[in-house]
Amino acid sequence: MIALALTLACSGGSDQPTAPPPSRFDAVMADPADPQVDAAEFCEGTPGEGPSRAFTWPKLDGPSPRAAGGWTWVNLWATWCAPCIEEMPRLQEWEGRLKTEVGPGVLHFLSVDDTAGAVTRFREQHPDLRAGVRIQDFAQLPDWLPTIGLDAGAVLPIHVLLDAHQRILCVREGAVSEHDYEVAREILGG
Repeated sequence: MIALALTLACSGGSDQPTAPPPSRFDAVMADPADPQVDAAEFCEGTPGEGPSRAFTWPKLDGPSPRAAGGWTWVNLWATWCAPCIEEMPRLQEWEGRLKTEVGPGVLHFLSVDDTAGAVTRFREQHPDLRAGVRIQDFAQLPDWLPTIGLDAGAVLPIHVLLDAHQRILCVREGAVSEHDYEVAREILGG
């Protein structure tokens, strides 16, 4: 079920990004014409709506990234998700800006692709995008998503913003646009 939802939300090959078909994703995709003004509009959930949750990584195909000693941005993506791929360079650029304006922190890309080979081929075709980590088993994703405050049917891309203590500040389901930088900076700058 989750594979179907994610596939519908983010279809198209990594070589030829296409617009996602009409789906639930359309409701959460960032609208560049409508600037976000606060965390309530940007996030699916914020600490003010309940106790902040400690972030735990799903089982990964390799070691879990270390905490940065500051803010952390975790971006869930897949090689077959056109909106994910489109925003990755923007997120890398934002990481540098955030380090200057907010302080120490790190961006981690978490692939939910079902094979390491798919990610390897993607990296060969996109050497300008940094490597990240990959979920060990795509089938575990529906059970892990509720740990970050989303239902099992959440769609990609997904953004998880953490404080220096690895507590979840914000979870966003859907792509980000350039106008979202200011609210993300505000959330991470606390």
